Amino acid sequence: MSNILSGITLCTALLGLFLAMPLLFAARRRPANIWLGLFVFSISWLSLADYANVARWYDSHPGLLFLFDWPVAGLGASYYLYVLSLTGGFSRRQLWHLLPMLLWAGWLAYLRLAYPAQALIMDPATVARTGFLPLLFAFQLLAAGYVVGSLRRLARHRQAVRDNYSNIGALDLSWLRWLTLTLSALYLLWLPASLLGAAWVPVLCVSRLVVLYLLGWFGLRQSAVFLPPAQTAPATEPEATSPAQTALLPAELLEPTEPAAPPHEASPKYQRSGMTADAQALIGQRLQRLMAAEQLHRDPDLTLAALAQRIGTSNQLLSQYLNEALGQSFFEYVNAARVETVKTLLQDRTQQHHTVLDLAFMAGFSSKSGFNSSFKRATGQTPSQWKNQAARECAPIGVDDAEPRSRQIEGAV
Repeated sequence: MSNILSGITLCTALLGLFLAMPLLFAARRRPANIWLGLFVFSISWLSLADYANVARWYDSHPGLLFLFDWPVAGLGASYYLYVLSLTGGFSRRQLWHLLPMLLWAGWLAYLRLAYPAQALIMDPATVARTGFLPLLFAFQLLAAGYVVGSLRRLARHRQAVRDNYSNIGALDLSWLRWLTLTLSALYLLWLPASLLGAAWVPVLCVSRLVVLYLLGWFGLRQSAVFLPPAQTAPATEPEATSPAQTALLPAELLEPTEPAAPPHEASPKYQRSGMTADAQALIGQRLQRLMAAEQLHRDPDLTLAALAQRIGTSNQLLSQYLNEALGQSFFEYVNAARVETVKTLLQDRTQQHHTVLDLAFMAGFSSKSGFNSSFKRATGQTPSQWKNQAARECAPIGVDDAEPRSRQIEGAV
């Protein structure tokens, strides 16, 4: 069993190094790669620590003690910084997240200087006096907290994308959300493996190998795993409404002498937006008129900012109108209009030579998967099912069998 486990941990370490090196070397052109590279390198280095334990390297080479353990405190932070980089929230101020890793590395160096390596390897009582295990457990909990923080950040980012873009494509980073959920399962295995050992250790080692393999396999098929998206997503917090933006609407509608009560209490997100009932009504009228006249939803690159500029209001006020008056995000509103256009085109006999996907692209969709999911969400049916049902409901009425045959012939003449 130990030979199998040592082989698994060694393969994990080598695979991690193989994946990390290209990421780190490409960091100058794509800065986000440095954090993913550091994360993958951390998994690889910790796998070397497992291999050193299984292969009993420390017995023959005590000088290697703690050499492979320092990434424990940087594992979660490096992944969180990668998520921040892809969601537009990274700045140099965020580098303080690496401070626990530096403190942990410094404390490990102190242990090596303060205690003989052989005592730390052979005497459990010496290890207990250092407080190594409780501190290790605390840093593992910190890493798990970073995974939770990454999931929350991705959820906010996804909502921000849906509030600002009509075709989200890779912008919503759904692949990164699934990767983060996979890492959550890995962290759930890490804690019992450290506390209980026994059968949990092989499960953890195999899980690390599987995660790195999937990361490499998925990265070869979809470069988004290793490269940041070409288009940076908007900030996850709503923008403040500037005077230049609000001036596009009549001032008396935004700041009346006697403020009109809004149709309902604004959500905390929009408490300071300045929206009034009159402004909301005007935005709704302009939006309905503009979309009906120009069918802007057919533009696959339509954004909240572009639509707000056409209406003559700010991004924030238009977003508030869609969220609170219509109960939809910008993405949901535009794609609902596109679905209605596709339904109309499906019933248009002059468009029968086009495929359903052609009609979807004509309506403004940019991908088959996005069209299918939006259509199914709006109608409860696939496009083909809806088309067949609509054809049956609109089928021409045949000849009435009860009508006298002579009248049928006369009518035909």
